[in-house]
Amino acid sequence: VHEEPRMVAVPQFLSPEECRHLCDLAEGGWIRSLVGKFADPAAGQTDTVATTEAQTRTSSSCPLRPAQTTIVQRIEQRLAQLAKLPIETLERLVVVRYEPGQEFTVHHDGKFRPITIFLYLNELPDNCGGDTFFPHLGFSFVPRTGCAVMWPNAQPDGKEDSRMVHAGRPPTEGVKFGVNCFFNVDTKRLVTSPSMNMAAAECHRVEVARLQDQLVWMDEGAPSVRRRTFTFNTEAQIRAVPYFLSA
Repeated sequence: VHEEPRMVAVPQFLSPEECRHLCDLAEGGWIRSLVGKFADPAAGQTDTVATTEAQTRTSSSCPLRPAQTTIVQRIEQRLAQLAKLPIETLERLVVVRYEPGQEFTVHHDGKFRPITIFLYLNELPDNCGGDTFFPHLGFSFVPRTGCAVMWPNAQPDGKEDSRMVHAGRPPTEGVKFGVNCFFNVDTKRLVTSPSMNMAAAECHRVEVARLQDQLVWMDEGAPSVRRRTFTFNTEAQIRAVPYFLSA
């Protein structure tokens, strides 16, 4: 839809079933949406970007876990293909909800995020707002179920592209659902292909309850307060700790 900066719209990037699946995953997990701000080292903040509530963003959010379901994993892989970036740099997908009157005023996603992809999960009645508005480019994207919109946040030299400021404008009727998909300059997830895929009947069975036989017992019949940790696998590390909690 635009060459410089390059903005891409992909109708039906998600199927209706995938849109419903993402909405279902978010139910029960909504929190107030946060905004990022640069951390203040003088205040003891060590992260590059801190997050806080702000009146400029009044929507709700629900972060998903990487590859939380098979469907989410397939969507993440398609996002990486669309962005032409390693999936390791994809941040956690965040489902967002805008009720009537809720908005995210004009903002920038940050130069540390080379690519943003926003996924629309539903549609609103005609002329009821809820669009994504780019004031410096004269574009406004109206929510359409399953549509993806992609844009860059940085110039080729890595500096912030200020033309890409945008706003999530408030719906006047209906509730808007979408997904924020950010690709970061840093690695955000460890993607490891499994080296084996064994059936449950083939796996080594560990009787955790029997581990108590190897504990140091005291006279009154209770295990020693000195807990022992049993390591069953070193990479990835799997441990068991009998009597971690008391009865």
